Formats: sequence, structure tokens, C-alpha cells
Amino acid sequence: MLKSVVILLYLFFSSQVFAQGKFVFPRGVVKDKIMFKKVNNLVIIPVKVNGVKLTFLLDTGVNTTIIFSLTGVDSLALNNPKRVKLRGLGTGESIVAYSSTGNTVEVGKAINRNQKVNVVLDHTLNLSKRMGIPIHGILGYDFFKDFVVIIK
Repeated sequence: MLKSVVILLYLFFSSQVFAQGKFVFPRGVVKDKIMFKKVNNLVIIPVKVNGVKLTFLLDTGVNTTIIFSLTGVDSLALNNPKRVKLRGLGTGESIVAYSSTGNTVEVGKAINRNQKVNVVLDHTLNLSKRMGIPIHGILGYDFFKDFVVIIK
């Protein structure tokens, strides 16, 4: 019995070491107000990825942050890129993408220093032309799970 408890505790704590980070506020900060644009009933917010300013669509239905357009961005360095295939992006077929871990993502004062980001290089997913403003990606559940978000 004791042996199985020790094994369970070991598995629990070792899995936490490799887990994706979470968004946190700096010490002493308990809330933040982020200005956003409402375009066609969609919320567009400014996001920094590894120090580069981008604009993202806010969507609770997306699990992991996705970048699909780098139009107008000089350079964006992503950490630990790995080629993957993603499903569920509308076409039914899988799409080649790069999954990158260990990235720093900032939304207002909130920061995640170990964020997973998927980069899709398929240019047909570019929303900027349809929306009329640059949209570089989608920020989803991985942001919402760490905070109570109120949109006014």
C-alpha cells in the first residue's frame, strides 16, 4: 500500500515538472484591464510572444495558442520547434505545423514563461484580409483557465 502511494506521488510531482506553465501576474498585481478591439463580434487583443508585439483573436474554443500569420512581423524566434500535424482546423485534413514549447507570452500584465505555441504555415488560414486588421493568431483556453475574464 505504502509503495503504491509513493509511486503515485512520484508520478504526480514528476509530471508537474514537465507541465506547461501558466499565466500569472507579477507580485502585488491582482487584476488587469486590457484594451481590445471588437471586429465582427470578435475580440482582438494585443499579445507579446517572445517580446514581439502581435494581435490575437480571443477564442475559448481553442486549447493551445496558434499563430497562423506573421504578415508585417520582421522576426519571431520560437523555442524548441517540432514538426507536428494538427487536425480540427476546418478542412478535415491534417495540417503541417510546428509546435514550440518554452515561449514567453504576455497579455497585459499577465505572463506565461513556458507557453506552448503552434505555428501553422498554411496561408489559407490568414484572417487578416477578412477582418481588415492584422490578426496573427488565436489565444484560447490556455489563457482563460488561469483567470476570471470579464469582457465589457
